[in-house]
Amino acid sequence: MAEGDIGAVLDTQIIDTGTGTSTKLIHVDGLIWAAVYETPDTTGWIKTVSISEDGLTLALAGGSLHYDLVAGTTPDIIHISDDIYAVVYQGPDGDGWIKTVSISADGTTVALAGGSLEFDASDGLKPIITPISGDIYAIAYEDYGYDGTIITVSISADGATIAAAGGSLIYDDVKGTGGRLVRIAGEVYAVVYGGPDFDGWIKTVTISADGATVALAGGSLEFDEVHGASPYPIEIAPGIFAIAYQGPDTDGWIKAVSISDDGLTLALAGGSLEFDVAQGQFPSLTHISGNVYALPYTGVGSDGFLTTLSISEDGATIAIADGPDEFDADNGREAMIHHVANSVYAIIYGGTGGAPTLKTIAVETIPPSGGAGGLMMMGIG
Repeated sequence: MAEGDIGAVLDTQIIDTGTGTSTKLIHVDGLIWAAVYETPDTTGWIKTVSISEDGLTLALAGGSLHYDLVAGTTPDIIHISDDIYAVVYQGPDGDGWIKTVSISADGTTVALAGGSLEFDASDGLKPIITPISGDIYAIAYEDYGYDGTIITVSISADGATIAAAGGSLIYDDVKGTGGRLVRIAGEVYAVVYGGPDFDGWIKTVTISADGATVALAGGSLEFDEVHGASPYPIEIAPGIFAIAYQGPDTDGWIKAVSISDDGLTLALAGGSLEFDVAQGQFPSLTHISGNVYALPYTGVGSDGFLTTLSISEDGATIAIADGPDEFDADNGREAMIHHVANSVYAIIYGGTGGAPTLKTIAVETIPPSGGAGGLMMMGIG
């Protein structure tokens, strides 16, 4: 089978029978993973699951935590150290919050770790947290008025202390929705977001290692002048990035861009592909192997689709490797895919009725040694 060939859905696990929007998944240890999501009453939950290496067995692992009893919308989660994790989210009154939690290696225990910070007392929509250096992290989010904002925080290794690190920047004072940070080189980062008129934008910023300073670096590129919602960037090679997004007419698009190390020069790299001509909402990207990437998204009928792409290292060529294949014929909102082992991947998303759902799926993966990917491939059906 060829690298990137999409195979069978192996198993399915409903994480919560209620709605679970903005569901994210993070690896804990061994077979244990944790899902963070918001429920129908907009409160925040974490639950643990186990995923076997062959992908044939999914199960709840017993750990559960209601991390905010009032509101916990659009959460994101990051590993801090050992069994400590941080969750950023839009909390009560729409404010921006971050809390630390502990998750045991066996997944049976999830508890608050003591750290808590209201990082924005006005608004904190769709926060995404990114590690900077040591105990310093940056949070990109939408503040009051949908301005694109970045702030920095420090989080102690034991999770007991969270504090503002001093850095703050409004990188777009008109509109900055769904901003995601990627490191370019040194203290230079790019923020990719939906800007004014929901066009697709990239700006470069500098973030000091101590988090005290966040500033514009001078680079800017409107990568789609018509529409660029929910952009998701991934590094292809040094200075080359691919961005999947919902483009004009809600179609699915991906484009490659080049960004200089100093952040001053941004340009389209030549590669461009309309991966779905009917609908391509909430796309995300994950590296499979070689020059192959997986792209799950919400397609026609709000169904869940998966396609794989080949992207050249210089960003000049983007082509479909396989798919799109439909992994959920009812609902597949905000899907993200994670590597489990060998040729097994896990997709987390909002499924039937919006219930947070986990599926394992086979995607042919070639190890760096050049050996075969580990599973016989079968078509989704």
